[in-house]
Amino acid sequence: MPVAFVRKKGSSMEYIFIIFLFFCTVWDIRTQKIPAVLLYTALLLMSIYAGVGVFGKQREVVDIAAAAIPGGIIFILAKKSHQIGLGDALLILLLGIGFSLETEMKILMISFFMAAIASVVLLIFECDLKNRRIPFVPYLFIASGIVLFG
Repeated sequence: MPVAFVRKKGSSMEYIFIIFLFFCTVWDIRTQKIPAVLLYTALLLMSIYAGVGVFGKQREVVDIAAAAIPGGIIFILAKKSHQIGLGDALLILLLGIGFSLETEMKILMISFFMAAIASVVLLIFECDLKNRRIPFVPYLFIASGIVLFG
């Protein structure tokens, strides 16, 4: 019984995920929305990928469920508060399904840290951030690159 899902750095799924995040980053910056069809298709494909990992004895269902919990919580918060975009929440859920909880937490910590720094810089140079939305996907993209390939 495997304890953790071990993957070589630079696996094909990581490259595909980074490319996907790049396109999501462009959409998020330009329109502040990510097409739902794209997100749900990615969610389906990542679920299939995770299922193959389970059937191939590389991952445990409990491992996937535990890693999906942070994304699920953020998704519920996004639905209730409207302070977090649903696209951001679904991407975080994708992280949990596709990668280990440890990898997901590293990516989230780095991306939240970078977003916090950017927010402080914007607060210093601009007074009105209440009506401004900061795209979060670019931080997920950069953090994913750091964690997956760094």
